[in-house]
Formats: sequence, C-alpha cells, structure tokens
Amino acid sequence: MPPTQTSPPGARRSAVFSLRTRVGLVVCLFAVMAVTGVGVVAGYLAEQDVDVRVGEGLATVAQLLAERTQAQLNVHLEQVRMLAELERQGLMPEGLEARRVLLEALQHGTPDFAWVGFLDASGVVRYSTGGLLVGALVSERPAFREGRRGTYLGDAHEAVRLASLLKSTEGPLRLLDVAVPVHAADGTLKGVMAAHITWDWGRALKRALADTAGAGLEVRLLRRDGALLSEPPTGTEAFRQAVLPAPLERHVQQGGWAEATWQDGRAYLTGIAPLRATGTTPTLGWTVLVLQPAEVAFQPAVAVRERLTLLGLLAGVLLAVVGWALAGRVTRPLKDISAAAERLRAGEFDVRLPHAERGDEIGALSASLEALLRTLEAREAELRRALAVREDFLTVAAHELRTPLTALSLQLSSLKRQAAAAGVGEQFAMSLQRATRQVKRLGQLSEAVLDTSSIESGKLELALEPLEVGDFTRELLERMRNASPGADLRLETCASARGSFDRRQLEQLLTQLVLNAIKYGRGKPVTVRVEATAMEARISVRDEGIGMRPEDQERVFGRYERASSSRHYGGFGLGLYIAQAAAQAHGGRILVESEPGHGSCFTVALPLRAPQQQRA
Repeated sequence: MPPTQTSPPGARRSAVFSLRTRVGLVVCLFAVMAVTGVGVVAGYLAEQDVDVRVGEGLATVAQLLAERTQAQLNVHLEQVRMLAELERQGLMPEGLEARRVLLEALQHGTPDFAWVGFLDASGVVRYSTGGLLVGALVSERPAFREGRRGTYLGDAHEAVRLASLLKSTEGPLRLLDVAVPVHAADGTLKGVMAAHITWDWGRALKRALADTAGAGLEVRLLRRDGALLSEPPTGTEAFRQAVLPAPLERHVQQGGWAEATWQDGRAYLTGIAPLRATGTTPTLGWTVLVLQPAEVAFQPAVAVRERLTLLGLLAGVLLAVVGWALAGRVTRPLKDISAAAERLRAGEFDVRLPHAERGDEIGALSASLEALLRTLEAREAELRRALAVREDFLTVAAHELRTPLTALSLQLSSLKRQAAAAGVGEQFAMSLQRATRQVKRLGQLSEAVLDTSSIESGKLELALEPLEVGDFTRELLERMRNASPGADLRLETCASARGSFDRRQLEQLLTQLVLNAIKYGRGKPVTVRVEATAMEARISVRDEGIGMRPEDQERVFGRYERASSSRHYGGFGLGLYIAQAAAQAHGGRILVESEPGHGSCFTVALPLRAPQQQRA
C-alpha cells in the first residue's frame, strides 16, 4: 500500500480561510468600512452643524424671551418708582383718601397689581389700594426690609394674609414684590412705596413666551433658588425644585445652549438665557429655558447618514464581487507557496518552495524566498556556534581571572600593612591605593562577566532564605558608608518586609543601584526607602543628581548601555542589566522615574513569597 498522505499543517485553515477568501473579505470590509465611514463622518458633521445652528437659534430665542420678560418687569418697576418720586417731592394729593384713589387708578389701569401701598419709616401701612392692611405693621416683610435699602424685586411667594382679604378663588395667592425707598430732602427715610404683582401676570407671561417661541418648542422658567415654574392643567401655578442636567448648569449664569437628557429620559437641545439687570434696575434672577427634542433637531442629519450608509453597503457588495473574481486568479500560486511555508514553519526544512521556475513575479518571489531560507539556516547555525564559543570563552576567562586577582589582592593588602608599619611615603601609599582600586575593579568586571554569562545561558539560580529587607538594607548601607566615607546615605523604613530572597543576588541588586546613585548624584544625599504591602517589598533608591531623559529610561537596563558618557562616569554598562535580571529572577521588576537635572528614583518591587527556585 502506498504511504498515507498527510495534510500539511494549516491545510484545513487554508481550505476555509484561503487567501482568495481573505482578499475578497478584505476588499469587501474595506469598501464597506470606507464608504460607511464616509457616511458616518458626513452624518456626524451634519449633526454637529445642525446642533450648532439649532442650539444657537434656541439660545437667541431664549435671550429674546428673557429681554421681553425683563422689559415687562421694568415697566411695573417704573410705575412704582413714579409713585415713590411723587411721594418724595410732595406732589401726592392732599389727604390719605385722595392718595388711595390715585393708587387705585393705577391699579385699574394695570390689573397686574394686586395691591399697592405706602409704608412709613417704621413699617406701618399709611395708605393702600382698597384700604387693605392700612395701619398694619409689616416691618418684617421682605418688601419693607429690603425696600428701605434700595429698589427691590422679590420673587413669587405665597401671600396668606392678602389672600384672605382679596378673596382669591384660584388656589394659593402668589405675588411678586416691588419696593422703592422714599427719602426726604435731607436723605432720611420717609418710607417705602411697595406693590404686589399678581401671579396672573406670570401665567400670562409664560403663555406669551410659549406663543412667541413657536410650535415644537417648550419654554420653562427657572427661579433663582432653582425652583421650576410649571403650570398644571388646573391652571394653578406650582413651584417644584428643578434638577438641571449637568451640561446645563454651567450656562445658567452666562447663557448659551447645550444638549442634555432631562428627568423624563428624553434628550433635548436647550437654549438658556438669564434675566439681566439694566443699569440700576434689579432683576428677579430668573432663567429662561427653551427646549427642543433632540430627535426633532437631528432628523435631517439622521436621514442623510442612513442614505449614505446604505449606499456604502451596496458599493461594498459590488466591490466584493469584483475582488473575489480577481483574487482567484492572483492567489492560486500564492496558496501553494503558503502551504509550503506552513510546512517549513512546522520544522520540515527539506521542503522546497513551488513555482520557482515561473518567469513572472510569483516565480521570482518563490526563488527569492527559497534562497533567503537557505541563507538564514546557514547563518543561524553559524550564529549559534559563535554564541556558544563566546559564552564558553567568557566563563573560562572570568574563572581564570579570579585566582590571580585574589592572590594579587592579598599581596596588595600585605603591602599596605607593611607600608603602614614601615611608615613609607605618602606617594607610595597612594600608589598602593590606586592599585587596590584597579584590582577591585577587575574583580567586579570578572563577577559581572560571570553573572552576564549565567543570565544569558539561563543558569542564574536562586538560593532563597528568609530575610527582613529593612534590616538587610540597613546592614548593607553601613558597609557601603564605611567603604565610601564621603557618601551621604540615608535610610527610611516604613514597614517590616519579611520574605524569601537570595541574599547574594539581593545584595548585588541593591549595591548596583546605590553605587549608581552615588556616582551620578553629584555628591548630594542618596535616600533609600523600604516599604511593604501584603504581597511585595518595595525598595526605592533616590538621588538628586543629573537624572536622565525619558528615552534613556528603558535603554539603561540593556547590556553595555549607559545614560551618560563613559568618558565622564566610567563603568561597564552591566550594573543595571544584572540588577534587572536579579529582580526578574525573584519574580519582581525595577521601575525608574527620572527627569534631567532633577535626579532619578529606581524602585525595586519584589514579591514576598518567591518560588523555591526560579531561573532568570
């Protein structure tokens, strides 16, 4: 029997999602998305244009209605001012009865006035329309209390006492207050000319404003205290606290327009205009709101967007059919090359790419890919051999350097003791010190090479033991202070951080960070802070030195990388690389915050419960 033919990896996927299918789908999706996107953008722009035009129109209507409302208030206020001026100049008719008749004549000509009267300086009513409240002390009423200080307009309120006298039959009597002070020639207060405007004026005003605004628009009045004036079917006015949508609140004082969803759950475009005082004339502080449902305002834009979206779908389908036909001709040989590539990806390196003999672009592509694959195979093998040789050499070299360096270090230590005992010159002692530093530097380089080799080969192993990070850090800083007497190292311990760590790796990690802070800190204090959460220990090392640019903050953790020139600061460029590897071996990470000229802060975050053994 012939051997069973197995399908190459990815064959089923290619049968269902062939290149032809994908090209067709891409063309279809691109066409649909492009044309639909045009429709959506056009619709959005149309909505924005309608939004602005309708919103500005509503704001203009609201402003006109606010001006009309304030103008009507000004008319009533000027009438009361005229009476006050007559009283001030002594031009009122003689006798209280004659003055009452004058006030009633004004009331007859202006039915909006429910009551007009004059209050003396003590707050007693001297004469009034209908003789109502004459002799009554009303000094505690806002009309007198505020009116004696200056021209006063009081918002609508319920008047129980006057309601009983006027025999109001339309529910609670609500009045607006108008008051103007009357002063004698010497400036002393003679009294207050006061009037109450019936809320029938308010109802008529609202109906007039609604008629002026036009069909499809709703007019609402908002009082200074946030109460909304509404008119129930019974015809009696009710005041209820309004909950303004957030987008409208910032426009209440200055006016304007905004789109917002009201308490009924519907979205409205709302024009807003506050009543504004003119000159010395006060205002009630009302705000006029003109509302139009958003679906009405946006209806033309929605229709345009829907038509454009439909056209986009039709165009996408047409282009998809054309793309499907063309994709079949183009993708057939590519499908063969793709199948061979899938086999190569699965590890069958003896596969040869098909269609290399063709003389067109497909053949050139296949031949080029074939040559590229063979070249890459050869270079990969060569690279692996070179890397293995390099790692072996570095490991052997580092180990071989340890023995002579250790012996040389011991010889230098012996020479230093002998020199100190013999009292040799300062020049010789300094030479010994320089030699000791160089040997120490070579030792650090050897250790760095060994650690780098272990990291690269995946052989960095942890010997975990219980450690208290705060105590460990304190002991390490003490040793570093002794080794670097000029360094100002400070420790802040905020909480106990006890966990499992590799002592040597943790010491090397913190030493690298502190040495970096000393090196680049320009002689300023270096602060080490130890904190702990329930899950991890955090050790931050902050200096006040030269800092680094944002683009260098990732790069400094690479091998042989430095944020500053080695000419000025020296070093091998391996310290942060090794520190990062040690943190990652513990399952942690190192974060850096820095700004040029303002120092750097490296924060090590290590889990308190590390695995028993983990490889970098």
